[in-house]
Amino acid sequence: MPPAKSSRNHDDKADTPNSKEKGGNGHTSTKMRRNASQQNHSHLREVQNATAAAPPQPPAEPSPPSLHWASFDRDVLHAYRREHRLNTPSSFSSPYCQWILSQPNGIGIHSPTMVRRRQARRQSKDQLALAVRKHFNGMGVQENDVIVDFIYKIRHDPSRISKPYAGGKTPTFAK
Repeated sequence: MPPAKSSRNHDDKADTPNSKEKGGNGHTSTKMRRNASQQNHSHLREVQNATAAAPPQPPAEPSPPSLHWASFDRDVLHAYRREHRLNTPSSFSSPYCQWILSQPNGIGIHSPTMVRRRQARRQSKDQLALAVRKHFNGMGVQENDVIVDFIYKIRHDPSRISKPYAGGKTPTFAK
């Protein structure tokens, strides 16, 4: 298969020197240069006027509120990890434990937690929060599932005191 032909612009031909310019008739080329520079200068004025007269931009919409995943409790992040079966290791129970076990010449070299393969080693809470955030943002919302779960929780919540909906039965008032 032959290579595709490159399309030539007619501007490519204009870059080659003309016979008039070669001939030494400098008066004509200087005149053309002066004329072109005046046109470019007037064009710049138009551009500057257009930008000065541009209508003000409406204020940008504020970004939607986002969750600060690092502020969540470690147990909540682990519950999310277990519920959604994320392929990420658990985190250290505290930053102090992470510091003790990650010292290069400390007890961490002998600890089973740190001797494991890199994929199975424990990670910091921030790394776990990052993995949970990426998974959460990548999930699509299934509206039908959300509505069904919401209705189920409303109807079967044992902590609610007044239940306006009592399993499809409407209360009858005796007179």
